[in-house]
Amino acid sequence: MKFYIASRFTRKKEVREIIEKLKKLGHIITRNWTIHEETYPFHEHAKLSKKYSEEDIDGIRECEIFIALHDDTAGSTGMHTEIGAAIALNIEKGMPKIYVVGIEDSKSMFFYHPCVNLRKKVDDVLKDISER
Repeated sequence: MKFYIASRFTRKKEVREIIEKLKKLGHIITRNWTIHEETYPFHEHAKLSKKYSEEDIDGIRECEIFIALHDDTAGSTGMHTEIGAAIALNIEKGMPKIYVVGIEDSKSMFFYHPCVNLRKKVDDVLKDISER
């Protein structure tokens, strides 16, 4: 299966570990943003930010399973945008299957959209997909 994993840039080490786990299971990662250079503040790196944002949306478009590692710290606006893109694509074409892993963000009604699956751990997602 093809995966895209969204998260805060500060959690890229954790995302890399998940990517390696998925690859060992024979899965494909559509975009590995953890290899990106830091682009914050975005206005100071506009050209690179544009490139990365296009690549990441393409990665979401190409995936079958979208996973967002959520936490309730400030920021994460990019990840929330990625969740929105995944929801829009799911509505349009029935893919990707969307998982939000971690703390439920009651401040965002979109976490409760019918195509979003809330899970506590990434292992819960892996269990779900292995049962398909």
